[in-house]
Amino acid sequence: MEVALRRRHLVCPVCGHRAKGRFDTRPLDSAWRHLDLGIWRLEICARLRRLRCPIHGARTEAVPFARRFKGARWALMKKPENLSETQTATLRQLRAAGGEVWRAYTLKEALRAIFAPGLSIDDVELLIDRFISRARRSRLESFVKLAATITKHREGILAAVRLGVTNARAEALNNKVRLIVRRAYGFHSADAALALIMLSCGPVELSLPHELHPHS
Repeated sequence: MEVALRRRHLVCPVCGHRAKGRFDTRPLDSAWRHLDLGIWRLEICARLRRLRCPIHGARTEAVPFARRFKGARWALMKKPENLSETQTATLRQLRAAGGEVWRAYTLKEALRAIFAPGLSIDDVELLIDRFISRARRSRLESFVKLAATITKHREGILAAVRLGVTNARAEALNNKVRLIVRRAYGFHSADAALALIMLSCGPVELSLPHELHPHS
């Protein structure tokens, strides 16, 4: 779907500076993916203009249907203490904008806090119950389902935290083995694939907590 921008003032996408005159027009159309209409893929196409910003120079005008927070993916995925200055600024913009993205981010951080080291079982139980309550009221379908799943397996999660038992190392080893098996496609025997697994992952030594501390 092609759209034409009729507003007279052009807006800088970085600082919001408004200018009446255009610098030039981009030679190619810009396209944005929209929600599909049934079986049809919907894209919005527009020929954008450029303006001369006194601070940021020549910039393509901002449009309301384009992505507001460029580069926000890594700012949302990384730990807050590991963010760069640019990512920290992006996170502040997301917080000021609010909405579903910021609610989802705060819930993600609340979930990560449950597995922080040094917490007692009482602290973990309190954080889990608090997260479940917030997720249920978030109006975000994914987190509502997650709250139901955590509620169902709550006692198992608490037992895993209390006993220190986790399948993380086994799952990591399983993923690595699957990749090696794909690389071994075409080998003449399973022994060759097993040898490649042992060469890449060996020696495979996984011990349960009660085997490491038999007298505790």
